[in-house]
Amino acid sequence: MPTPDETPIGREPTRESLPPTAIVSDRYRLDHRIGSGGMGEVWSGLDTRLERPVAVKLMHHELSGNKRFRARFASEAKLVAALDSPHVATLYDYGEEATPGGPRSYLVMEMVRGGSLADLLDTRDTLAPGETMKIIAQAAEGLQAAHDAGIIHRDVKPGNILVTGDRHVKLIDFGIARAKGEARLTKSGEAVLGTLAYTSPEQLNGDEPTPSVDVYSLGVVAYECLAGRPPFASDNPGAVLKGHLYQQPPPLPDNVPAPVAEAVMRALDKDPEQRWTSTAAFAQACRDAVEAPEPLPVKVSAPVGGPESEATTVPLGPTGPVPSSGTRRIGFGRVAAVLAAVVLLVAVAVLWRPWTYFGEAPGHDGSKEAATKDVADSSDGKSDKSSEKDKTKNSASSKSEAAEGGQSSDSGGNDSSSGGDDGNGNERVEVPDLEGRTHTEAPNVLESHGFDNYKGVAQPWNPGDQACVVTSQVPVAGAKVDPDTKINFYFKGGEGICQ
Repeated sequence: MPTPDETPIGREPTRESLPPTAIVSDRYRLDHRIGSGGMGEVWSGLDTRLERPVAVKLMHHELSGNKRFRARFASEAKLVAALDSPHVATLYDYGEEATPGGPRSYLVMEMVRGGSLADLLDTRDTLAPGETMKIIAQAAEGLQAAHDAGIIHRDVKPGNILVTGDRHVKLIDFGIARAKGEARLTKSGEAVLGTLAYTSPEQLNGDEPTPSVDVYSLGVVAYECLAGRPPFASDNPGAVLKGHLYQQPPPLPDNVPAPVAEAVMRALDKDPEQRWTSTAAFAQACRDAVEAPEPLPVKVSAPVGGPESEATTVPLGPTGPVPSSGTRRIGFGRVAAVLAAVVLLVAVAVLWRPWTYFGEAPGHDGSKEAATKDVADSSDGKSDKSSEKDKTKNSASSKSEAAEGGQSSDSGGNDSSSGGDDGNGNERVEVPDLEGRTHTEAPNVLESHGFDNYKGVAQPWNPGDQACVVTSQVPVAGAKVDPDTKINFYFKGGEGICQ
């Protein structure tokens, strides 16, 4: 059986889309397609002039005729070329080539031998805490290099983190990254998200991104490495949205050391001000968490005459000198006092339950099968809505409903379908159902119901997706909220697709 560092993480490449002898710009030979995303496909190949292996990213033919997409591709090239980090894949070349179907843009980058972190997670359910922290720390350092250059990645996920056989990390795909102060490539009033399962709350709210969004997304990646699934995995995109916006992540498995869990959970704070102040700080926290010493166990002997098997081991930290016979009774008394205090604290904790978190993670029933299914489904946004909606309805707490803009069970408000009030004379209006509407129809529907504080948020579009149609919204349809409540609706498109 291979050791963790020997586990194969690359996928067998396939020859698709282009003939095996295809040459780009009379220089770059394309051999095998090794990946595909929303903007283009990536091929392993050879620079025939310098005779070195390269990775060539070609823009999808469907997008090449769009000037905005080509501008975004060129922007990615400029952003990556400005970076100098051992944890960011090096850009060699950029250009546009005339083809029978029109101009086609391409990027040429270093070939990283290995595979993505997503590939690694496909072969193993979870990673060891030490291995996870090593990978996350390197990715965080690569992101810090980008942030120092004024660039925010905005799409940090396992598929964009390459890992070599000796666990050296390289970041790729700055396709939706943007430099601070750079003009938007989207229409006014629209925002572009990364992959939903890894997207920060402020991105979902359509707020201006800061480096903290990359801290959050990397925290989600770390959580997935340790738990085997993202914190808000679900086959219902709406449930994932609500998880990021309103709910606390479920606790990490018991085998995750406390310093590691604390480093990851801080990165996942809803409030950007409470997260790690930078990805560099997150990287250092990951390294410190691995180096933190475990508490030393102390064996407490049973009372005189008691059997040896009844001895108890408790983690009390480093021990001092062994007491002499004259102080033996006093030493045991102190230990007994400590144990009594521990028992009392546990009893209080059970009654108080300080670990109770705000709402359940949607779609998480604790089973291995459900976790595996949720991870696969949440990563690509595909949904089986019927089962998840039933689950969400049965498990949503009154606090979650209130946070989502719905009426809580104890608010005393009018529950008529027309809205009513909240029991204090404040008007409440029912949120209309926007799913299935186009992104241009949704504002008209909202305004006809009295809502004028809304925002359309574009999610990444892939060939074959239904573009410009609302797929989810927050607050959910049917919630009764104040007319001034901000309504966010989400659709596939942007960047020149939805005009």
